[in-house]
Amino acid sequence: MTRILIVSPFVPFPPDRGHRVRTFWLMRQLALQYRVALVTQCFDAGERRAVADLQRAFPALDPVVAVDSFAHRTRLHRLAYAAGTRIVALGGLPRERIYHSSPAMQRAVDRVMAEWLPSLVQGEYWFSRWTIRPRAGVPVWIDSHDLHWLRLQRELATQAHPWRRWILRRRAQVIQANELAAYRSAGRVLTVHEVESERLRSCLGAVPVSTVPIACEVLPAPSGVPLGKTVLFLGALDYLPNRDALLFLAREIMPGVRLAVPSSALRVVGHRAGVRGLPVDQWIHYAGHMPDLAVAAEGVGAAVAPLRMGAGTSVKVLTLLSLGMPLVASSRAVEGLALLEGQHYLRADDAASASRAVISLLANPQAGRELGCRGREAALRLFDWRQTAPEVLRTYEEGLRS
Repeated sequence: MTRILIVSPFVPFPPDRGHRVRTFWLMRQLALQYRVALVTQCFDAGERRAVADLQRAFPALDPVVAVDSFAHRTRLHRLAYAAGTRIVALGGLPRERIYHSSPAMQRAVDRVMAEWLPSLVQGEYWFSRWTIRPRAGVPVWIDSHDLHWLRLQRELATQAHPWRRWILRRRAQVIQANELAAYRSAGRVLTVHEVESERLRSCLGAVPVSTVPIACEVLPAPSGVPLGKTVLFLGALDYLPNRDALLFLAREIMPGVRLAVPSSALRVVGHRAGVRGLPVDQWIHYAGHMPDLAVAAEGVGAAVAPLRMGAGTSVKVLTLLSLGMPLVASSRAVEGLALLEGQHYLRADDAASASRAVISLLANPQAGRELGCRGREAALRLFDWRQTAPEVLRTYEEGLRS
């Protein structure tokens, strides 16, 4: 049986954030036809527990090798990393290559390749390429997750401060050079949607680029949940594009909504530990991370994903659609997804149109319920890992044959 070794700089469990969702459900799909193994690294005791949970939840994943990188999170290392990598990054070497290509990870990958003899090694994210040393007859693929330099360029477009713009521009240039170098050294590059595939093909020339859409598990929709006047925002707030989207929602979209619907409120669901500078008001409720998102959906009349930056696929959109939430989303939030505007979601790329869309859903719960039902049907058809597995496996079969 064909063996595929996944090399991930992050523990892909639990599948509650974008990078974990991508890797975990892709491994589940691959395990339907291939033997799959994983080499990853742990930065703290919580991630070590997550590895044990992963092995219990996914026993077909074997072997699982987890390298302890606790030293990376000591205070001294953090200070050295913060100072040193910024200097090195300006000189042309991004900090991701330093942080995620430890000798311990390289040795672990070498050992598994020598003992387990994989048919294919796949690195998650471009910077994992420097953890994988070439071995004769074993192709190396890279799953990009998103285009890192594109994410930085979009962040640059939102910055006004000249010094901050200069730093971001330089970092985007360094990342782009290193990211493309990693892709050019690979046998194949995977992206999450065709928009990014086309962009990469224009840059990489002869390197094959395949689109493997992100998948998730579409759970049964919560039944009998009444729609209310609550607006839902979902996203981890330690991720800059999510923080920017929340600030935009709270400061520019919600004032118009509350003027028309005074009883409306904003519920924010997602990790926020250590994050500062978040909007505070009586009508904003931070619920933190909620494992049971069906509870988060109670009383929600509209969910909003007003992303203005970022790259790849917005997993929050998949999650909200899976819950049957009536969704208002920006073009960036649904980029690359085969969703129909007005049929599966309402599109809004500025504050005024987003406010109008949210008000219309809060004022007409029946229309919101119907929109949510159509969005959920699309999520089940387009994103559920069982539904999309046959196409993913065909992509791997064709790639391995070539």
